[in-house]
Amino acid sequence: MESQVILTVAEHHSNIVPWQIIAKKTGAVLKYVSLTKGEVADMDQLKDLLNNRTKLISLQHVSNVLGEYSDFDCLQILFCSILSI
Repeated sequence: MESQVILTVAEHHSNIVPWQIIAKKTGAVLKYVSLTKGEVADMDQLKDLLNNRTKLISLQHVSNVLGEYSDFDCLQILFCSILSI
């Protein structure tokens, strides 16, 4: 079963290339979350992508390009509810 790493389509190059290299070496699959109209990660899509193959989620907190930030309180609630922590 292939491991997967989840990123957003808005990640900085420095947060994409290392995962591409690791994926190539390990056979992991990279999955990308789209942005909403408000230019933040689509939480519904992220929730749909999460499964037992997900080994890592790497998301930007603040984008100086888009001028947006990720709601990490929302993300923490989402992850904890999915992982039953």
